[in-house]
Amino acid sequence: MTTPTTGRKILTVDEFIELVVEWTEANQAAIAAAWANPGEGWEDWIRIEITRFIQGRFLAADLGRERHVYTDTSKQCDFVLNGQVAPDPARRVVVEIKTQSQGRLAHFRGDFKQDLEKLDELAGEYRYAQRLAIGFFFTKDAGAATGKLFSPVGARNLAEFLNDYHRVYFSSKYKPWRIEPDEMADDLVSRAGSPKLAQERDDVFELGMVWWRLDPLATAEEEEEEEEEDDTNSSVESSDESDAKQSDSTSTRTKRGVKRKRADDDSDDPDDSDGSGGSDSSDDESDAMSDDESDDGETASPPPTKKPKTGNTRQG
Repeated sequence: MTTPTTGRKILTVDEFIELVVEWTEANQAAIAAAWANPGEGWEDWIRIEITRFIQGRFLAADLGRERHVYTDTSKQCDFVLNGQVAPDPARRVVVEIKTQSQGRLAHFRGDFKQDLEKLDELAGEYRYAQRLAIGFFFTKDAGAATGKLFSPVGARNLAEFLNDYHRVYFSSKYKPWRIEPDEMADDLVSRAGSPKLAQERDDVFELGMVWWRLDPLATAEEEEEEEEEDDTNSSVESSDESDAKQSDSTSTRTKRGVKRKRADDDSDDPDDSDGSGGSDSSDDESDAMSDDESDDGETASPPPTKKPKTGNTRQG
């Protein structure tokens, strides 16, 4: 075992991937034994073994104590690299590990995609972190009961799916075979449908690892821009509200000024010397009553004689 190096604390994404590949190559037999057990238990096992391997190499490496990083607090990630030793959240890496259980190669694609979608649900400061999804699968999925190889059609579908991602194949005969996205040869994909799949040289790779690196969900620059935009919108809204209030206040003062002017004009009218404020409503009512009584053709008592008024005097 390599003597631990205490100086290394921060692990980059690339360094972490290289360490995982190194551990996988050296532990294929142990992985095969864990994979043969039923259930999903070997996902926890592989996380623990990777932790032991990396900390055996770099004792001070921080692989994450806090794993509740999602909006749904019931969910956990597998690793948070540099979670405690990196003050800058942008230097942290949230890692998800997906392992294919025996007999579930056909479901591996969907399981791996679920981890990619899960990484879109990071909360709080973990939204600044880099994201990494890693999956382990077997190119020969031997069923415990039948002992048959995975179907050629399934192998072709898996090869086409994996073509979008970084992957590496492991074998006891050959060194790890690394393939970049979109670098799968067309003839290899076509040969995956051959009935002689088990005899093909490329098929000796039984264990595979796929990974995909995702950018942070947010950056400090984007957050600052959003805050500035929010402040600008708030300032505009506040200004609009202030202008509206000022306009309402001006309108109210104008209306009050008009009312006061009308009141002053009425009080200054020389025809209002009787104190009636210029209102002729009583005279109008009297005139109207006189007209109605004279038009109905009946004898009625004559209206009382009205004393002349100074100012506007209306005749009945």
